[in-house]
Amino acid sequence: MVRRDTWASLAIQLAFLSGAAVLLVSRTWERSGVWRPGMVLSWAWSYQEELYYFLYGYLLNAYAIFFLKDRAVIWFLLWAALLVLMLFINEIPRVHWHIHRFRLIFFAFCAAAFSALALSTVHQWPGGGVFVFSLGLSAVLTGGLAVAMSDPGAGRRR
Repeated sequence: MVRRDTWASLAIQLAFLSGAAVLLVSRTWERSGVWRPGMVLSWAWSYQEELYYFLYGYLLNAYAIFFLKDRAVIWFLLWAALLVLMLFINEIPRVHWHIHRFRLIFFAFCAAAFSALALSTVHQWPGGGVFVFSLGLSAVLTGGLAVAMSDPGAGRRR
């Protein structure tokens, strides 16, 4: 079994998280009519739902293992409770009308877990301080992504 806290594993997780961010922004831009997939990309674009599941599935698996092996059981229980809550919310039909917003919340969740894993690997921070700091870092990253996902054609319509 490959360790989740190696530099190579962190690079792969960062690539998957970046891929999810690119998908979120591209989908938003496509819906607003600013961007359309090209000839080559249009075939692959029909599989974007499956790609979301693949990216988030890999990331959530990595973070479940990370938090499960953490010595502080409370952080794993908090993380697992949030994950189960999000999975139940995902099944509510009303949420599917706003699935792009829910995917942004899922991105924030994965970004917080990634930053907790990366910070604990790089700086060896003990305890819950790294988790609290990673929540703040995730909020900043997700805020930037939300700005990128905002309607890019709004300025041109005026």
